[in-house]
Amino acid sequence: MKERFMKRLEELRKEKGLSKNELGALIGRGKDSGIIGKYERGENEPGMSVIFALCEILGCTADYLIGRED
Repeated sequence: MKERFMKRLEELRKEKGLSKNELGALIGRGKDSGIIGKYERGENEPGMSVIFALCEILGCTADYLIGRED
């Protein structure tokens, strides 16, 4: 599931036309400018509150984002 999350996060972010820094700021992690890159490379895993924020911004379900459904 980790690989699906990494790939889907990047794909959805690009579909929305957001940079990594822009998405990081939208989820309230603006001071950690590299956090989205870390998620996309699998170097860091977001908590549930971040998953839900990402889903709201990216317009998907948590199950889709983390790879539990297609």
